[in-house]
Amino acid sequence: NNFLSQKNFICSWKLPEGWNVSGKSSVALNKGPHEGFVQAEYKITSGERVNSKNILVLEIACDGHHEVALIPIVLLG
Repeated sequence: NNFLSQKNFICSWKLPEGWNVSGKSSVALNKGPHEGFVQAEYKITSGERVNSKNILVLEIACDGHHEVALIPIVLLG
């Protein structure tokens, strides 16, 4: 897709019980001829209960599209 357009991505987290995340809930990508990436910073705080294997999932959706990207993250405690 070589069309110049702006995309708005909605980012949401599925976290273990008691865990919290802070950071942007959406990021914008201005796609130009030399652009095509975006970054965001998140701070994840664990709750009182940390298992030996903790699974977090980052869900990324784009306005106007029905596809959703799910990115699993495994943290070993």
